[in-house]
Amino acid sequence: MIGRWWPEAYEVAVLADRELEGTLSRGWGLLGRVLVAPVAALIGGRFVAEPAHLWVGLAVGVYVWAAALACEAVERGRLMRELSLGVHAGAMVVARVRAVIPVAVVGVAGVGAVVQLGGGAGAAVGWLALTLLATAWSGVGLGVMAALGTGTTRRALVAVGGVAALMALSPGADWAVGWVPMATAYGALEAFGAPLRDVFVGAGRLVMLGMHGVVMMILAGWVLARRRW
Repeated sequence: MIGRWWPEAYEVAVLADRELEGTLSRGWGLLGRVLVAPVAALIGGRFVAEPAHLWVGLAVGVYVWAAALACEAVERGRLMRELSLGVHAGAMVVARVRAVIPVAVVGVAGVGAVVQLGGGAGAAVGWLALTLLATAWSGVGLGVMAALGTGTTRRALVAVGGVAALMALSPGADWAVGWVPMATAYGALEAFGAPLRDVFVGAGRLVMLGMHGVVMMILAGWVLARRRW
């Protein structure tokens, strides 16, 4: 009906879809090659040797950059399509709010962790902050955010249950397979009270924890945006 009464809008929507698909195919093709470097560094270096820090940092930087480009293309293409077809922007606002809620939770947890480091809070606050950080920045957190994007109870249960089952079957899982164990996060914070070498190791772990969280948030936002198509 819209294409009949407004053919120009239909053409704009089709062109936006094609441009979006092309950008996504290039971006995710690049990510597939880039991911080889951080996985190799994580398995071999385990955040102890400086080369592992360097290569992981560079690879994750490129990973975030490519994912951000793909996510930006999704947002721009979706906006062009919805504006051209006259779709109300309320659905876009709701999707953005749902994507911002996990980010807000992680932000509050990060503030709590910093306060704990400064000695301004008790151990309970520190553990709560670390629990929120590890949950939101792990495979479980990504599964929950992807389930929010699907909008159905069945898919939500499948997403969360599948990730939880994988974590239960791999109790020794570490950074190499994408999990964020509580012991690793808490050990990274405790390292700040140790000698200088341990401080650098702990800082590197915290930086990688943050980078992992950024990537998870971008991927979750991509899932939310992709569902609109």
